[in-house]
Amino acid sequence: MPFFKDQEIVNTLIETANTFNEGFATREYPDIQLSKFVPITQKGNENIDALDYGELEGTQDLNNGLIDENTTSLETEDLSITAKRGLYLLWAKAAPYTKQAVLRAKNLGIDLDTEKLANLERVALLTMQKTALIGHPMVNGVDGLLTNKNVATKDLTGGKAIKDMTRAEARDFFLNIIDFGIETNGGLIIPNTIAIDGRDLMTLASKYDNSIGGADNGLNALATIKQAISDTMGTNIEIVGIPLGFAKGTGKGKGSRVAIYTKDENVLSTDWAVAPRAMPPYQRSSVSFEIAVESKFTGCLIRQLDKIAYIDYK
Repeated sequence: MPFFKDQEIVNTLIETANTFNEGFATREYPDIQLSKFVPITQKGNENIDALDYGELEGTQDLNNGLIDENTTSLETEDLSITAKRGLYLLWAKAAPYTKQAVLRAKNLGIDLDTEKLANLERVALLTMQKTALIGHPMVNGVDGLLTNKNVATKDLTGGKAIKDMTRAEARDFFLNIIDFGIETNGGLIIPNTIAIDGRDLMTLASKYDNSIGGADNGLNALATIKQAISDTMGTNIEIVGIPLGFAKGTGKGKGSRVAIYTKDENVLSTDWAVAPRAMPPYQRSSVSFEIAVESKFTGCLIRQLDKIAYIDYK
C-alpha cells in the first residue's frame, strides 16, 4: 500500500509538470524583456555542448569596382570569417513537494500549487536574459550583448553624465552614437536599435528644459531625440532600456555602455537549446519529492562585427 501511495504521488507530480510545461508560451513576466534586445533562436538541442558559428568582418569599398573595355583583372572584396563556438550553459533548480501536501491536494480535488515552478521558470529566464546581455561571471568565454571584446568601441567617458545633460546635449549625444554606428558599418546601413541603461532612458523621458526651442513645446529629451533621429536619418531607431543596471559598469573605467546595432538574427542572437521546462519528479526522501526546472542557453552570439558598436559614457 505505501508503494501505491508513492506511485500515486509520482503520477500527480508528473501530471503537474506536464501541465505546467504546456502553459509556457502563455505565461508572461514583466521583467523578462530579452526579445526586445536580442533575437532568440532555437537551433541547438540538449545533445550538443556548443553552437558553431562564424564571426564576420569584411571590406566595403564603394568607390572602386568600375570596369571598362581595358580592364584585365578585377579588384576583390572579401570577408574574414573567424570560426567561433557559442558554449551552452546548463541551468537547473528544484522545487520541493511533501508527500502530505500532494495527497491533501489530491484528496481535496484541487490542482497542485505550481507557483514554485513558476518562480523557478522566472529565475531561469532572468538568468538567461542576464547572460545574453552581459555574459556570465562563472563561465569564461561567454559574451553578452554589451561585453564582446571584438566590438568597436568609442570612449565618451570624459563627457557629461546623461542626468547632467540638457535636452540639446542629450540629442547631440545620441546623434553621435548613431554616427559611430554608421561609421562602423562603412556607412551602408542605419542601425535599427540602441540599447541603453534603463534608468538613463527614464531620465531622458523626464528631462524638460528650454535648450531646444523653449520648454513650452511639451517635448521631453527622449521625444526630442527620437524626432531628431527621424528628421536626420529619415527612419526610426528603436531605443530600448536595459534593465537592472546591467549597462552600468560595463564601459571603460566602470562607466556605462550603450550598444547601437542592427537587431537581426543574421547579425546577433542568443540560442535556447532548451527553453525552461519542468523535469520528471524524483523522490528526495521518504516524505518529500522534487520537480526541477532546467534550461540550456548561450550568451549573445555576434556574427557580424560591423553591424554593432559600443559607446562608453560617464
